Order: sequence, then structure tokens, then C-alpha cells
Amino acid sequence: MDRKSVKPRKAHSPAGIGITIGAIVGLILIWFSVVTALGICSDTSVAETLFPYSMILLRSDSAISAMAIIALVQYPIYALICGSLVRANGTPRYWVVPILLWWRACMSPQFC
Repeated sequence: MDRKSVKPRKAHSPAGIGITIGAIVGLILIWFSVVTALGICSDTSVAETLFPYSMILLRSDSAISAMAIIALVQYPIYALICGSLVRANGTPRYWVVPILLWWRACMSPQFC
């Protein structure tokens, strides 16, 4: 009997999955921010809440491209950090999540 060799399935890294999910979520949130900022009652508070680091640069008109780049990479970086919290055997490190949330809240310009 001739058995064909079956290639083992390649396991996806948690960090790669995190980057993909972060990119999708980030694009949805950017779309939502643009719709609310350019809508009938243009309000930037949603964008300021979701993308605080890129909205710091809003004060200067020459920083539009830098602001867009920061907004595009913000959520994939968050998801990369969360994805890298998973150990090689698949068990998560939950104790780091409150530290990251605290750091995010303290570094946000609304709380400075």
C-alpha cells in the first residue's frame, strides 16, 4: 500500500493573527471616525477617543500624512502586543492585560 505523505498544517502565530485582526478593526474604526468627523454635525470627539496619538498631530496642518500613518498602525500594534502575550503552548498571560490598559489610559492625551 502506497501512502502519500501529508504535509503538516502550518500553525499560525498569535502575533500574526493579532496584527490581522488589529488591521481589520483599525480600518473599521478609521472609517467610523471619518464618517462622524465629516458628517452633518462634524464632531471629532470619536476620533480623539479612538486615535488619541494621531489626533495630537492635528494641530499642525503639515502632519496629515504622519497622522494617517499613526492611525493606521495603532490598532495593529495593540493587537500585536496582545497576540504576543500568548505563550508558545497556547496559554495566555492575562496578568499583562491590566498593565497595558493602565498604560494606555495614562498615556492618552485626554488624561494629561
